[in-house]
Amino acid sequence: MKTRIGMIVLGVAMLASCTQENGNTPVSTEGMITLGVAAGGNGTLTRGVVNSLAALSADGANVGIYGVQTANTDASQSTVSDWTAAPLMNNVRTTSVNAQGMMGWANPEGYFYPKNASKNYVRFFAYYPYDAAMVTAPSTGSGAKLNFTLTGDEDVMWATPVIGTRSQPASKLGFKHKLTQFTFVLVDNENNFNNSNGAVTDLTITAHTTATLDVETGVLGDWGTEKSLAVFSGQNYTLDSATPLAVDKVLMLEPGKASFDMELTAAGTSGSPEVKRTAIKPVSDATFEAGKHYVITLSLSGNVLIQLGASVEEWLEGSTGIGIID
Repeated sequence: MKTRIGMIVLGVAMLASCTQENGNTPVSTEGMITLGVAAGGNGTLTRGVVNSLAALSADGANVGIYGVQTANTDASQSTVSDWTAAPLMNNVRTTSVNAQGMMGWANPEGYFYPKNASKNYVRFFAYYPYDAAMVTAPSTGSGAKLNFTLTGDEDVMWATPVIGTRSQPASKLGFKHKLTQFTFVLVDNENNFNNSNGAVTDLTITAHTTATLDVETGVLGDWGTEKSLAVFSGQNYTLDSATPLAVDKVLMLEPGKASFDMELTAAGTSGSPEVKRTAIKPVSDATFEAGKHYVITLSLSGNVLIQLGASVEEWLEGSTGIGIID
């Protein structure tokens, strides 16, 4: 029996030796690039449960990664002059983000920190949601740009760049929301919706829907394509003067605006729709800020649509809007 065991062990050793000689040894992971996502600015969550790693993991195959070789040792320094048409990581799409924040992508063995090179640091950029078709490709001295179109459901995020080398891997990425989030509440303290105007059928907000995100800096370019976006349409909301109506819709829109125009339509009491318009504004901020969730409360005073408030609350999950905020 001992002789048989010895022969088996010897056979296994010989097989391993043959495998090594045939060049099938596992690829070394020394210097392999890995990236993770931070839970928040200081490692703790700063907003609601949707801003957990579990929330981002739910759409973990939707982050785009760029890695640019540079001689810079400071992650805050510009890398514009180091961009080429084929950076080290060129809009690599994640396949997952696990519960610990570690990102995965196809063929990880294909991405290593440079060794013995003049530009042996790598500066990493990440954005969400991934889109290959809508990216302006990088070129020599010009970084990538994400060109996006909003319907109100999309949550655009960008991570503050991090830098790493073979001896000092990159720190975790911290994502920030680049849009402003809105939800809406209707109140009817004076019974003017029902008595004078009938049930509420439609509510829209006018906003720009196209812009560009600079992957290098995180700066949003000029906004265009103004459209009327539905908060709800074709409904039959009969309002109760004692009970505010919290509309079940989350919109993520252009940040930095001082006001948005809104239009409310009621069925009317004589067969003709009643249309009311108002501009909404932030209360405590000069403009509607990126990364903030504003709850807009609307009412009728006399027969005029007015804004009662714009409180700031926790960032919520929209139709496709998930992520974490620094």
